[in-house]
Amino acid sequence: MKRNAFTLIEMMIAIVIFSLIVVFLYRSYDALKQSNEKYATITKRMERMWRLKKMLYLDFALSLKSDVSVLNQERNEDVVILQSANSIHNRFNPYIAYIMRDGWLYRLESLRKLQYPFGADVGGDVDKVAQVKRFRVYKAMKKENQNAVSYYLVDIKLENGESILYKIRSLNEH
Repeated sequence: MKRNAFTLIEMMIAIVIFSLIVVFLYRSYDALKQSNEKYATITKRMERMWRLKKMLYLDFALSLKSDVSVLNQERNEDVVILQSANSIHNRFNPYIAYIMRDGWLYRLESLRKLQYPFGADVGGDVDKVAQVKRFRVYKAMKKENQNAVSYYLVDIKLENGESILYKIRSLNEH
């Protein structure tokens, strides 16, 4: 007896094996997709933190001498007004203020000198920086090679529990 086709049992076994392979591949694809989503979220959070740290560092490091005032408001809240060579809105030596309101840290950038409390006529750009629980800045002067150098300690506790603690040396000390 000569056979030219598969039997029904052979076809059923082939379909079961193929189904098992498809289920395995689907589970692998789903695990890969979840892992990619998790790492994309972590990467976005790290990128936001990096941008925040870079902005803070450049604002304070490029601040102009004696144009930085730190106003203590509450236990976990300071207002900082400075003039810096750093601008995120393409201005030349803008005046910058950091202020905390309703759990958010804001950055104001203006061409005009800022005075606290701010009036309604403050011209410039306001950027929502991050949700924070604490924003404190401490200023110190240190004598180096016959020159006084400004140092800033920036202490921020974000709403998600992460902290930023930066010691920044002013680079524009002339």
